[in-house]
Amino acid sequence: MNRKLYITVGVPSYNEEKDIEPTLNAIDKQKLPEGVAIGEIIVATDGCTDDTVAIVQRICQKNKRVHIINKKLRIGKIQAINAIISKSKFPNIIIVNVDNPPEENCFRELLAKYDRDVALVGPRSRYIHSGQGIINSANYILWSMHHEIALRSPKIGGMMLFRKSDVRAIPTRNFLDEATLEAELQKAGKRFVYAPRAVIKVKGPANIGEYLLQRRRNLVGYLLMRNNYPNYQPSTLNKKEVLTAGLKVVRREKTLLTVFSIAVLLEIYASILARKDVVLGKKYNKWPAITGSKGINDKP
Repeated sequence: MNRKLYITVGVPSYNEEKDIEPTLNAIDKQKLPEGVAIGEIIVATDGCTDDTVAIVQRICQKNKRVHIINKKLRIGKIQAINAIISKSKFPNIIIVNVDNPPEENCFRELLAKYDRDVALVGPRSRYIHSGQGIINSANYILWSMHHEIALRSPKIGGMMLFRKSDVRAIPTRNFLDEATLEAELQKAGKRFVYAPRAVIKVKGPANIGEYLLQRRRNLVGYLLMRNNYPNYQPSTLNKKEVLTAGLKVVRREKTLLTVFSIAVLLEIYASILARKDVVLGKKYNKWPAITGSKGINDKP
């Protein structure tokens, strides 16, 4: 008789009252391969000051698979993920961002890429348009380029599937969880792959200030990683890959050429600010909230 494969789903959460219930519902409704089941869903709340904890506690009473780790003080996302890994009962773990809910076949498509020689699998992020304007189009270009790059050179983002035996904890020396895990696995000689048919939803910054903050914060993280992982470079910072992906997106949708040019200028400016942050010692260990990425189920 074949044994059933059980999965732990972990959901780190900080002030996610808008999205936590719809995302947990999306997890609960996943269409899984035969012989695979979600054994538990662990929500790690991280110093929430809104109604996230109360919402999750209510869900726990109705759904016995859902459990909560409630940290009253904010410790940061990687620490929350590590708490999930420590508490998990099952050897295979999927980490889900609350503001990146999975489409119904997402877990099944992740698992389809999860071979014995693969240590980490990530999904495709499908951008949900949140109105009109330059920043909305810049977000669309950014995630379209992310997909094009990841097809050629895997880049994990928004969700992670891995084995507990490979990842006992993510080092906390940096605040970029997916990139740090990529670098750790690369150093250990292990593979990570991209599953383009495993789709999660993503919104983006709502204005130019939030857009610059998000890009600046991520670039600070990558700059700081060079000290600990000198041989690691995320594929999304490879200039050749970025240029190839950008040109492909613009050729496909020529009306985006002007916005693409503006996005390039914003990226240069964000890079300058990030280098300044590193010199001044700013590390963003506790991520500033990007409000535009919240309310993934809201209508534009």
